[in-house]
Amino acid sequence: MITLAHADPEGTITGGGDLELNASGNIETVSDLESARQRVVQHLRWWRNEWFLNFPEGVPYRSEVLTRPISTALASAIIADEIRKVPDVLDVKNIEASINPQTRTMDWRANISTRFGETFVEVGI
Repeated sequence: MITLAHADPEGTITGGGDLELNASGNIETVSDLESARQRVVQHLRWWRNEWFLNFPEGVPYRSEVLTRPISTALASAIIADEIRKVPDVLDVKNIEASINPQTRTMDWRANISTRFGETFVEVGI
C-alpha cells in the first residue's frame, strides 16, 4: 500500500492535508510509522454515512459519539476501537478526550502502537 504524504505540520486533522511535493515536483510518499499515523488520522476524518459509495465506512460520530449527554469515556472507547481497525495498528496505549463547550469541539489525544513502533495522534471534531 502506498501512502501519499500530506502537509500536516501540527500532526492533527486540521493541519492542512495538501499533498507534499519534493524539489523535483513529484508527489512525496511516506512509509512505516508515518504512513500508519496518517492512515489513523484519515480514518478518523470519515463520518459514517458520509460517502455515498460506502455508507457503513467511517466513525459513527452522529449516531454514537456525539449523543446527549456526551460521555467522554464512551466516545474515547469508540474512537479507540476505530483506531484499532486501521491496518498496521496493534493497540491504543492511552487516549484522552476533552470537550470545549464554548467552541463546541471535542479533541482526542492518543498514543498508538503500530507494527513500526509507537506514535502520537491528535484529532478534533
